[in-house]
Amino acid sequence: MSSGKWTTLEFTEALQDGTTHGHKIEQSEFKPSGKFPIVDQGQSFIAGYADDDSLVWKDELPVVLFGDHTRVVKYVDFPFVLGADGIKVLIPRKDILPKFAYYALIHANVPSAGYSRHFKFLKESYFSFPSLPEQRRIAALLDKADRLRRTRRYAAQLSDTFLQAVFVRMFGDPVRNPMGWERAKISDLGEVETGNTPSRDEPRYYGDYIEWIKSDNIVRGEMIVTRSLEMLSEEGLKEGRCVEPGSLLVTCIAGSPTSIGNVALTNRKVAFNQQINAITPYKGIESVFLYGLILVSKPFVQRSTTLGMKRIITKSKFENLLLIKPPLALQQKFARIVQQFEYLRAQQREAERQAEHLFQTLLHRAFSGEV
Repeated sequence: MSSGKWTTLEFTEALQDGTTHGHKIEQSEFKPSGKFPIVDQGQSFIAGYADDDSLVWKDELPVVLFGDHTRVVKYVDFPFVLGADGIKVLIPRKDILPKFAYYALIHANVPSAGYSRHFKFLKESYFSFPSLPEQRRIAALLDKADRLRRTRRYAAQLSDTFLQAVFVRMFGDPVRNPMGWERAKISDLGEVETGNTPSRDEPRYYGDYIEWIKSDNIVRGEMIVTRSLEMLSEEGLKEGRCVEPGSLLVTCIAGSPTSIGNVALTNRKVAFNQQINAITPYKGIESVFLYGLILVSKPFVQRSTTLGMKRIITKSKFENLLLIKPPLALQQKFARIVQQFEYLRAQQREAERQAEHLFQTLLHRAFSGEV
């Protein structure tokens, strides 16, 4: 049927599920580098790499990908390999531009059903689209706003690289230790504790008393752990594990190997789940230095994981990783540099927030017929 100048169809008439047209690769086979990028349903655009040409998506490009569990939407216009877990490849009909479909799915904002599957909600919905010239106009407008927000995000990633560069300039590679610093196990730098999940069968354990941090709250480019929407009750905290401000949280269990070794500092008391190891620095160890140390040592941490569907570095193996322990005065000097840097990065985050707001505003107006 038609609605004004827009045509409305059942979702399955507008976009075909072409997932079975491709070969999928299990997470245990992801490589940190290779010929072809692997795209899955995770937050990171590229989850890993593969070298097998027979696995590469052979059908027409570009395509739109939808995370059945995560609701993440991705636009792919280059040769890629499909990650195995919960990714859907959506192929628009000829009178729908893939880029327009991509923005339409972002705008759809499918409601969360936890770790359930979400594609069923799309299949039960409708898809509206204007003429091809109008689709091109809308897609071009949103592309400009999207490029701006991506540029801001990229600037944040460069900031993270800058921080690592400062660390290496002051202390050298923390694994090879070319400057000859004293070495120490992580367990000698701070107390290590693994989080847990209070029983889901006991609703009284969940409430609004204390944040319960999961791995998605440990975000690359953010030194401080982000706010968690899920919280424990006071009774749940007795069953859980928590740390005080100034501790570090490190992702040690993850489906994607690129998430292992992600690190963030706490600036408040929080509880945390079993995917995370916390480090509470001992006296004589500067917490901001320890953050930089783990940040730069991430590839070393990743190489220490077990192979399997989920990548894991056990608590005992994590505790025994051997890194550097320079003098406290130098650790504190690094912390002062970081504090100055974080002031500038706060301004950068505000610019990123504004770019995201602009994109979301234009997205809403575009699909409300206001632009």
